[in-house]
Amino acid sequence: MGSPPDYQCHPVIPLRPVGLGLVVLAGWTLLLSIMGQAYVLFSSSAVASDALYINSWDMVGILVAVLSIVGASWLMTLALPRPIRLGAEMRSPMLDSLASEKRVAMVELREDTDTNARAAQATYIPYFIAGNVCVGTWSLLLIAGCHVASQLALLANLIIQNYAIFIALHNWRHPELRMSKATWRMHVLSKGNAALAVLFLWTNSGILETLASPTLPEMMNNGTIFILMAVGGGPDPTLGLFLLYDLIALAYGTGAVQEWQVAFQYTSLVVVFVLAWDISNITILSSETVPTETRKDVGVQYLDYIRLGVF
Repeated sequence: MGSPPDYQCHPVIPLRPVGLGLVVLAGWTLLLSIMGQAYVLFSSSAVASDALYINSWDMVGILVAVLSIVGASWLMTLALPRPIRLGAEMRSPMLDSLASEKRVAMVELREDTDTNARAAQATYIPYFIAGNVCVGTWSLLLIAGCHVASQLALLANLIIQNYAIFIALHNWRHPELRMSKATWRMHVLSKGNAALAVLFLWTNSGILETLASPTLPEMMNNGTIFILMAVGGGPDPTLGLFLLYDLIALAYGTGAVQEWQVAFQYTSLVVVFVLAWDISNITILSSETVPTETRKDVGVQYLDYIRLGVF
């Protein structure tokens, strides 16, 4: 008897699960947002030097640069078609009559793990576009001296990003969008944009505020908001890390307002404890709740099925 036939099925299909037009629109809004933020950061007239609350502009600039790079990378990842292999080499006499079924099974596994995760990220694109429009509008209004209106634009952006983080993109609605190698850019953008909105809101508040010394209820309310956002963002610590970054930038950029510096320092300590709790639970959650499909290479899992005789 001769050796069993070898089946080799390696066709490649270019796949772009997100509409190119939507990605291009998102790219244009990102560019306009970056230009507006850069002008505010580098223009001495955009924010008065005597404003009560001034962030650490170096830390704000670093955050803007990081989010700009990640945003461009994310859009390129969604726009470029990715080749997908639809089969693998199979050597077994038992697979002779079932070759076509196995190729179909391989396609379905690929779609469940890779393609669906990329396509599901399109959920965030409308919020990404709206946030960029809000930031661009804020920069124009701030340059024009319309500080109250610019504050409203930032509030709208913060509401949009928080809705995306806690509702639209949450694990209970889209389990495939949990933090992973395929979705980390989307998480960094949504949570980083929310953190950036907080920093810009604080700068605007310093322009509008007339009383330098805060009251105790004001400091407590401010700290409560940070802590609730950090707790709500768990068990993924990404949002908490961005909030901690915000608190450091706020604590060391507020100038002579000693009360706010102390309040931000104590709030950052609480956020550190929240982050420690989230990070301690990552291993448990990944081992107990993450499906096997998301933790194993699809090709390896497919070969495991063959060895077990499932097909």
